[in-house]
Amino acid sequence: MPWLRLRVTTPRDGADAAEDRLRGAGAITVSLLPAAAATVLEPRPGAAPLWDSVHVEALFPVDCDLSPLRGLGAESDFVADQDWSEAWRKDHGPLRFGRLLVLPKDDHAPPPGDAVTIRLDPGLAFGTGTHPTTAMCLNWLARTPLTDVQVLDVGCGSGILAIAAARLGAAGVVAVDHDAQARQATRDNARTNGIDLTVLDDLTAVPAEFDVAIANIVSNTLCQMADVLTRHARTVVLSGILPYQVDEVVAAYPGVRFDPPEISDGWAMLVGVRHEF
Repeated sequence: MPWLRLRVTTPRDGADAAEDRLRGAGAITVSLLPAAAATVLEPRPGAAPLWDSVHVEALFPVDCDLSPLRGLGAESDFVADQDWSEAWRKDHGPLRFGRLLVLPKDDHAPPPGDAVTIRLDPGLAFGTGTHPTTAMCLNWLARTPLTDVQVLDVGCGSGILAIAAARLGAAGVVAVDHDAQARQATRDNARTNGIDLTVLDDLTAVPAEFDVAIANIVSNTLCQMADVLTRHARTVVLSGILPYQVDEVVAAYPGVRFDPPEISDGWAMLVGVRHEF
């Protein structure tokens, strides 16, 4: 089945609003990319370069009602369905994050002896490790001791972060996503990796308190979820942030003491601990 792709080109300050409209109209995936003609703004000393122009791309079922998007000025084309695992293997191959190795689901080559492996079929859910926002989270998980740690993955997508936490020794993992395809991808991938996960559709159904909440979403959603994330977790790992959005996200979490942001390929990740801990 083909998919309808919409692309909105916007100044960086309009990216969040464009993403909200696309998701609100039923987009199954949304990606932020530097516009082909974008220039890199001169950053302040020590800051990361910023895109001045952003492509916001979204995939929709071909029969989706797009009337809510009138006036958005989106370009459109069609994307053929494909074997996502084969495309991933062709373009990227195995991905290494410290001691963590991420492979396509049907890649059965023996891994290096020291590797903790994940075999993954992303389907239409976000998360293979190829995007910098996911890669930073995976590297953080791989270098962080997780024994006896309870982990909450918010916006789990393909389940890659939740599964990585479990494979790296977390004592318990709960994954949350409002999207049914993401929840199914997470369950399928967990089963492939022999992982027992609790997968929920709403943060209000999440029990108890966690040691770590990891959320690889977008900055405006991270800001909106600040209260609930800090109620649920001692440490928050926040990704999906453009560098110019860091100050806004930090300000939304006044009870959290953040380390300096980690920057990779034009994206930022924040790690912080609630003040009382």
